[in-house]
Amino acid sequence: MTAGGVPPGLKRQFDMAVRDFTAAGSSLRKAQRTAHAAIVAMNPDVEVPTLDEFLARWTLAKCKRSAAEYTNRKAWQVGDRNAYAAAQRHGWLDECCAHMNVLLRQRTKDYCREIALRYRTRSEWALGDPSTYDKARQKGWLEELTAHMPTPRRLTKAAVIASARKHTTLMAWREADASAVQVARKKGWFDEATAHMSGGYRKLTKEVCREAALGYSIASEWSRWEKPTYNKARKEGWLEELTAHMVPRTRAEWTKAACMASAARYESRAQWRAADSGAIQAARRNGWMDECCAHMERLKRTKRTRQECLDSARQYESRSAWHKGDREAYRAAKNYGWFDDCVAHMPQRVGARTREACIASAARFETRSAWATGDGAAYQYAKKYGWFEDCVAHMPKREGG
Repeated sequence: MTAGGVPPGLKRQFDMAVRDFTAAGSSLRKAQRTAHAAIVAMNPDVEVPTLDEFLARWTLAKCKRSAAEYTNRKAWQVGDRNAYAAAQRHGWLDECCAHMNVLLRQRTKDYCREIALRYRTRSEWALGDPSTYDKARQKGWLEELTAHMPTPRRLTKAAVIASARKHTTLMAWREADASAVQVARKKGWFDEATAHMSGGYRKLTKEVCREAALGYSIASEWSRWEKPTYNKARKEGWLEELTAHMVPRTRAEWTKAACMASAARYESRAQWRAADSGAIQAARRNGWMDECCAHMERLKRTKRTRQECLDSARQYESRSAWHKGDREAYRAAKNYGWFDDCVAHMPQRVGARTREACIASAARFETRSAWATGDGAAYQYAKKYGWFEDCVAHMPKREGG
């Protein structure tokens, strides 16, 4: 079975049909939908998988290979979240994790105390390790285990406005009481609280951004409530340093170290992009690509001649085998218009359109629009190869045509 449990025979039919429809001028997404509908029609006695299953990127074998690098589920989930999510989605977790050690955590009072001491506030603990936080709350240990944490202020509207009135500018208030500013924005009291203030502009230095960041425990909250300082830190490359004290979200925020660790598992950029798109996007966004990919091979494309493409194609018996065995030559033949000559010795693919086939297809419809809707592939082939007028000769001409 292939990705998502698709039988290999059906997968080959699907891939060939998609290539035919895209060659005829359809968009990739439309070609995929049309190909899937064709497979369903051609196999009335078979339970054909859904289109999403045909397009699934993660296979059981790929998930197993990823899982084999880890000794427990938690480590796998953190180290390769894409593979873990795919295994969870397809119900392969138990099979992929069969080799792993089962981590049994006894959430005793002492264990919860040990975890609590890692955090400065209750909210950080609740976000960072919700299972121990919930256990402490259920057992009534919360007050005792959070005794080292500062008592949270109850910021009512009156308290927020009283805090704001101590300052004449928003910048001064934010520096002195960032939590009050945050609550004022969330609760809709901000305009009232700052009505007496002037603009108070101040240059956004690294220290100003650091002070702003210290008012938040999550990077997304900082970005949401104080976008100017957050954007300045991101632009200047200070973000990783200024968010070091923050609690990572459940969906891990990609640091430079995490991106480099992800990249180290792959030999080329293409492999990395296919296996961990989140990491490669973060590396591109932050300008870390060259460092992350320093160990990888750079695949240089060499220009192919017509004769080289012909020689390459003669080694294969089908278009799909050629595409799989020598993609460079296959693409060069497509790009430079040598493709038909290169594949002349190969058997014609199922679903390939001839002039006669297009005329026969058009004969089933009374108008051009009905034909385009009913058999888009034949319609596009006829347009592309100059058979269109012959195909629609029996149809009434459009007004003004």
